[in-house]
Amino acid sequence: MTEELINTDGIGTALVYIADKIGITVEQMYHIYVGAQVTMATVQIVMIATWFIVVALTIVFVYMFGMRSEKQEHPDRNKDAYQFDVIVVSVSVGTIVGILLALVLAFMYVPIIAYLCPEYTALKSLMSDLSTITNILK
Repeated sequence: MTEELINTDGIGTALVYIADKIGITVEQMYHIYVGAQVTMATVQIVMIATWFIVVALTIVFVYMFGMRSEKQEHPDRNKDAYQFDVIVVSVSVGTIVGILLALVLAFMYVPIIAYLCPEYTALKSLMSDLSTITNILK
């Protein structure tokens, strides 16, 4: 890449300087960023699929457990009301599990990306630090 293609006032110049000092080209930096995008998209797809599967299985499991216990207990009680209660409990438990799982997955996303894409994480941190320093100097 030539310097004409890079913003050479401030951050662009610093980017070229840092890339030169750490022994990579700006083009290699670009390829690191592009490669990380694939990994990040894959991690997000897996997390979303995991969330849906776990929540669906939780709802089905709680519903089946509730319906199984309905047959074993009181055969003379109102089955429609009991079935509605089991559905409400199943959806409630599924909602709670969904919220907790979403929080866990959200907290795990950054460490997973840092583990799977260490070069991207390092460059992102370096660029963030550079941006902070540039803003302080202005």
